Amino acid sequence: MKIIETKRLIIREFVPADYELLFLYSQEDIVKKELPDEVLENNEKAMEEIKIFKGKYPHDYPLVYAIESKEACCLIGHICLSPIAEGI
Repeated sequence: MKIIETKRLIIREFVPADYELLFLYSQEDIVKKELPDEVLENNEKAMEEIKIFKGKYPHDYPLVYAIESKEACCLIGHICLSPIAEGI
């Protein structure tokens, strides 16, 4: 399900087929450096993460959504929304 669509991106719910790309981008050097807790061990862990993400919709926080490139037609990242005093 699409949450937000722009000219270049789609923010949407994760789907099971996203697991391979979720694993691959978790292995990038910048992720390892800046977000070490986001590094996944293998494809099976990526599948588990997607199940956790999907289990949070629509009201349990943090909300985690996939970011898809329209040009590449594939997952390029994700966004996490958490509540703060002013809202989300």
